Amino acid sequence: MNEMGKEREQESATEKPSSPEGASDANDDTSGMSAESAVEVGSDKSQSAAEKSGAKAEGASASSEEARQASGTSTVENVAATAQAAGDAALKAIDVVSKTASELGGNIIQTTQRYETETAAGKLADERHMRLAHLTYLLFALGPVTGVSSLFGLVISYLRLRETDITGTLLESHFRWLIRTFWLGVGAILVSAILAGLLGPVIGSLALLATLVWYVYRVAKGWLALYDEKQISNPRTWI
Repeated sequence: MNEMGKEREQESATEKPSSPEGASDANDDTSGMSAESAVEVGSDKSQSAAEKSGAKAEGASASSEEARQASGTSTVENVAATAQAAGDAALKAIDVVSKTASELGGNIIQTTQRYETETAAGKLADERHMRLAHLTYLLFALGPVTGVSSLFGLVISYLRLRETDITGTLLESHFRWLIRTFWLGVGAILVSAILAGLLGPVIGSLALLATLVWYVYRVAKGWLALYDEKQISNPRTWI
């Protein structure tokens, strides 16, 4: 029994020196495992951080792309709105120009028609006055034959002078010429009659003949001027 106890003590003694080495190995194994775990944990954290950074970068890129698209859409909408506004303004301007041109054209047409109407009426009035003036000269020309036709011509001349539409025209000068011719002729006839009573019928007849020649000359001169549409320069002259 004692021998067996001694043997066990010797074996335990021989095994004890090896225990520090085992502990050291165990500690080394534990340290290696801890280091590997730390490396793995650090690697996982780095990977997670990188993934988060990539996700953030992708999010920022997506946001930037969305912002760019939104900006582009907004720019296109602004351009479209501006173009539409410009088109509306152009249409309004075209409408205004069209209305103005239409009104101007209508005014021009109305003015032209009124001018043509007035011109036609003026021509008709001038023609009517001219025919009446020729008729008056004819009545004066028949005066020495009929004795009374020149009196009708005198009345027509006075009535024509009262119309304002012949004032300042050549017809005014002709009617004044005929009126003066009548009264001068009447005065010359009275003088011829006085001379016939004072100096005899021969002198009176000669004076009456001179009056007739003078009368015919004035009527012919005025009528020819009217035919040529010329004005009597001085209706108050004797010849």
